[in-house]
Amino acid sequence: MIESQINYVLSCLRPVCRGKLGQIDVRQLVQDSFNSDIQTALADAVWSAGGCRSWYLDENGVNRTIRPGFTWKYWLRTRKADLGDYGTTVRQSR
Repeated sequence: MIESQINYVLSCLRPVCRGKLGQIDVRQLVQDSFNSDIQTALADAVWSAGGCRSWYLDENGVNRTIRPGFTWKYWLRTRKADLGDYGTTVRQSR
């Protein structure tokens, strides 16, 4: 999963590094939807339900560490960033 995360971040940074974009920032609606989907999937997981106390849960009992599902599905979802999910600005030429 770490390799998938790195490749995803690089797919976001390439247009910036190549001078095509000035900046990139995830759209709030996309981020909120992503977090909601993860928390819904984790709601009944052993780490989140039943009073389990673990380092996976923050001080509010919210799991912010584990990604639910199979790693191959994560790989599929993170192969390349969809720049439509991000607010971007075009790099200003000097």
